[in-house]
Formats: sequence, structure tokens, C-alpha cells
Amino acid sequence: MTAEADRPLLEAIRIRRGRLEHTFLHGAAPTNRAGSRWLRQLVSSLTLVAVICSGCVATSYVRQHGHRLTSLSPHTTTGQREEVLA
Repeated sequence: MTAEADRPLLEAIRIRRGRLEHTFLHGAAPTNRAGSRWLRQLVSSLTLVAVICSGCVATSYVRQHGHRLTSLSPHTTTGQREEVLA
């Protein structure tokens, strides 16, 4: 009687192992790959856009505040200290 009760469980395990082996040897189903490819492209595009935007913001900040940044440095290009009047 226990052999009959275990038969569905053993069959389910055998099927699951077969599916895992097939996936390991042949890769995921094409429908799953298409979805992950789309998601990968979306994430890559958003990352690229974020890097470009941060570069634009940094460039704008340096152009706008660049003269203040150089005047706040304690040394000039000659190596002498310079008094900064605010």
C-alpha cells in the first residue's frame, strides 16, 4: 500500500528532474528569454540615461560655480597662498 501511495510523488520527482535537466542542457524556454532580454535592455538604457544626465548636471555645475571653486582653493597656480575676500 505504501508503494502505491508513493508512486505519484516519485513520478512528480522524476518529471521535475527531467525538466531541470532539459533546462540545464538546452537553456530556458524562448518566451522567457524574450522577456528577460527586453528587461535587460530597459535596465541598460535607463542606466545609460542616468549616467548621461549626471554628466550634464556635473558639467553645468562646474561651469556655473567653477570660478568660485578655484577662488576657494588655498593655493594659487604659483604655489603661493592667496587671500580670498568674500
